Amino acid sequence: MTASRGLADPRDLRLSVVIIVFNLEPYIGQAIDSVLAQTRPADEIIVVDDCSTDRSADVVAAYGSNVRYLRMPKNSGALLAALHGVKAAGGDVVCMLDGDDYWAANKLAVVERAFSADPALMLLSHDHRRVDAKGIELPIRDETHRNIAAIRRRAISAGDLSNRLKDAILDQTGYWLGSAYSFRRSCFDIPKFERQIAEFGLDEVQPTYLDLVVAPFLVLTNPSRRVGYTPDTHFLYRVHDKGSLAGNLTPEKALHSACKGRRTHALIDFILRSNGASPAQLRRRELLLQEYDFLAALYSGKIGKAATLYARLARRHWKTRELVKETGRMIAVRVLGPARFLKLKG
Repeated sequence: MTASRGLADPRDLRLSVVIIVFNLEPYIGQAIDSVLAQTRPADEIIVVDDCSTDRSADVVAAYGSNVRYLRMPKNSGALLAALHGVKAAGGDVVCMLDGDDYWAANKLAVVERAFSADPALMLLSHDHRRVDAKGIELPIRDETHRNIAAIRRRAISAGDLSNRLKDAILDQTGYWLGSAYSFRRSCFDIPKFERQIAEFGLDEVQPTYLDLVVAPFLVLTNPSRRVGYTPDTHFLYRVHDKGSLAGNLTPEKALHSACKGRRTHALIDFILRSNGASPAQLRRRELLLQEYDFLAALYSGKIGKAATLYARLARRHWKTRELVKETGRMIAVRVLGPARFLKLKG
């Protein structure tokens, strides 16, 4: 199978797939295979390599002309690598895929149907399932599953559903992005986005998560467009030792993760402030930043600072489920110490 559709009906949407890879030699082949196996073939597949030092490039090269391979001039992080791929994409709709995940075979058919049916649709997401490094499904129901179920249950119209999904993106309460989301390329004002992240500082951008930044920008700069969600397809989110949910088994790793998360939220905060987010959305983002300050203080042994932040977040931010979880974390770290807690937790 090739990535080309040949002579397609000119009324059809062109779908570009952008895959991001950095040192994912064991997994990148399955990601590409899942795109090539789609019931609705991609119009182009672009793999952006963020300067891998393993054999990821060799794996991609084996696919020949089915894949367009782009290598970053230097290791720049997921956000800038993704942006490089999006700028190179020629499709009407861009579908993002992380190089360690893979799609159900009907993914692109569902995406094409949704965007063709609704010209106002700007961004679409769908379900996900977690698998381990070997691809064995894990029976995990996470906060995103719960939030989407609640939104779909409460929405009274397509417009109301879109507004609730937009709020979930801006408030980060649970709307899966990453390998689930696709967007209409004409809605992405790339020059404006590049100016804003440059103003924030490109050195600060390097460790940030791409999807968490792009989606709020799209929502705020396209207020009349709709956001959607479909249960009709899914992707497989791989949990492995190099992934974003790999687990922080030492205080050093936990602190690094907290720093990366805080920097991502700081950039989102900048994007929100630059594009007219509401005061309520900015207040929530401030509390999300303080969550990372709480974790950093806790894992670095600054218990007094952690206790102050805990009290503030417990009063103003955490709901029951989060409060129970963070209370348990706080007590366990104080009793066991950060290193022992993280070892037992992992």
